Amino acid sequence: MHEFVGNGTLPTSHCTDDGVGLVYRGTRLVEAVADHEGVAAYEVSRAEHGSVRETRIEPRLLTAQPA
Repeated sequence: MHEFVGNGTLPTSHCTDDGVGLVYRGTRLVEAVADHEGVAAYEVSRAEHGSVRETRIEPRLLTAQPA
């Protein structure tokens, strides 16, 4: 992903660890959610001169609701 964002093939993109989901409204990311602790989502964006910046997005932990 870093290579493709860095060389301009892909625009700013979002990636996730296993167990993380992304919630969108239309095309806008509104939150990340996770089924366990210790995981995250990431925004990968192109900075000057093709360098790549990865920004961690802390997800909201989903919890089971009592029946």
